[in-house]
Amino acid sequence: MEPAVVDHVTCPGLSAAVLVLSVMVACGTARAQSAASADTAPPADKSAYSLFNPVPTDALRAFSTDRPDKSNSPYTVDAGHYQIESDFVNISIFHSRGVTVRTVQFADPVLKAGLTSTTDLELGYGGYNEVTTTGGGVPGTRASGFGDLTPRLKWNVLGDDDGPYAVALIPYVKIPVASRQVGNGQVEGGMILSVGITLPMGWTAIVMSELDVLKNGANNGKHTNYVNLVNMSHTIVGDLSGSVELASQMAADVHSTNAYTADLALSYALTPTLQLDAASYIGLNRDAPRLTLYSGISQRF
Repeated sequence: MEPAVVDHVTCPGLSAAVLVLSVMVACGTARAQSAASADTAPPADKSAYSLFNPVPTDALRAFSTDRPDKSNSPYTVDAGHYQIESDFVNISIFHSRGVTVRTVQFADPVLKAGLTSTTDLELGYGGYNEVTTTGGGVPGTRASGFGDLTPRLKWNVLGDDDGPYAVALIPYVKIPVASRQVGNGQVEGGMILSVGITLPMGWTAIVMSELDVLKNGANNGKHTNYVNLVNMSHTIVGDLSGSVELASQMAADVHSTNAYTADLALSYALTPTLQLDAASYIGLNRDAPRLTLYSGISQRF
């Protein structure tokens, strides 16, 4: 059975989630602030550290990654340290109007370098992709090749080392180095706002909004694209954590698609700086991929 189409004008599930999260955020922030001890020592001043003057190991903040879910952490890599995050393999299946598109992506690393106490530089690479299209009454096609480059700068403006909430801005640009069989050959970019909140009973939340400028579906210019999500995470047992997420993508272009997904993720900390993970995205409307499955690894140096 085809999944139900969700109208981008009225999406009650996401609206309700945002409302509930807003209430929880208010409660969680108030409780966290009231529980703070008056004699708690202020965080260490890291302003003197840089890419070439690393933060000492005993002063590093907790290991934080932008995977495995869609949310981006508001926390940066400490100055003078490095991090790599990558899928092992990512499989996505999209089916609409009798056409099935299966995309398999191998190794899409993101390399991060801590520049200052509140900024890091990130470079994402699209990895190797195989795209197979079948159905629709036409012969199947298959394309393969490496993806695009995506430089980003993460700037934490609040709460990188302390406090019940953290805020970061993440501008990015996509450099089209992929073949036309895999990429669209266009420079694209945008800005991400990520807000992290510490909630009661061990829960944490990320609220994220993103504004993109993307190629039109009819190849006749560019349009704005809006991404919004709410993410809730909690420790399951020991070093195993899980998260659940609702995400929406809405395009200001009649020839581009709107997509809504429910996302589930698990991460396991092998060490304080090495993490394995696995996740799935489940499509909630016709224009979203029916299912995306992937697993990966993250390491800080």
